[in-house]
Amino acid sequence: MSGSLSSSRLAGLLAYVRFQVNNAIAEQMNGQIQRIKANERGYRKFGSFRVAILFYLGGLDLYPQKRLIEPNKYQMWMGIRGRGAI
Repeated sequence: MSGSLSSSRLAGLLAYVRFQVNNAIAEQMNGQIQRIKANERGYRKFGSFRVAILFYLGGLDLYPQKRLIEPNKYQMWMGIRGRGAI
């Protein structure tokens, strides 16, 4: 198709112009998943692959900080003190 846009490409272009949204984030995440898949040289079970994706891309804080629990309004009204650090 030299010189002309196919209808699917034209629809995608018009959708971008209208909504100013593209699929770059989805493509980036797909690339990261493919990198995990390639580095591990395959998984025997889908569950293991899923756990690896969640481990690497889940955004979990592996070293959570201790925080103090603040009493809510009811506890303050009743005079109940908050617990210490978690």
